[in-house]
Amino acid sequence: MHALGINFLRLPLGYWNVIDMTEDPEAPADEASRMGNLSKIMNSSKDYQKYIQRILDLAQTYNIKVMLDLHGAPGNQGGTGHAGCYTNKIPYWDTAKNKEWTTKAVVAVAEICKNAGDVCYGVELLNEPAFDLDRVHLREWY
Repeated sequence: MHALGINFLRLPLGYWNVIDMTEDPEAPADEASRMGNLSKIMNSSKDYQKYIQRILDLAQTYNIKVMLDLHGAPGNQGGTGHAGCYTNKIPYWDTAKNKEWTTKAVVAVAEICKNAGDVCYGVELLNEPAFDLDRVHLREWY
């Protein structure tokens, strides 16, 4: 990448990459259990963190800045598969519990960025929230 002149990388992360939810996200039961399984695939601190760190280390070596992007939040803020599980474009993110867990994920991403030093350009709080999410609630969460 560096040899091609690339000096910036956006790293999409799902909540399951940075926190271990101890409960399923709030959504209809079949969707909630499917989303909850994302946290059961691997442990965030033990398994995923080594891959995130490897990317940050390589970026540091090759002078590439990294934007850490919370791409998938509990309850799926976008309703599409890029946020973890496809939910027929119906986002279930807009609940108090999902927002609480999303905040925990953002804090975890911010901690990774802080520990990465200068290689971390910044943190994207929430990728592409769906247009049908209540903008007042979204703004309040931000």
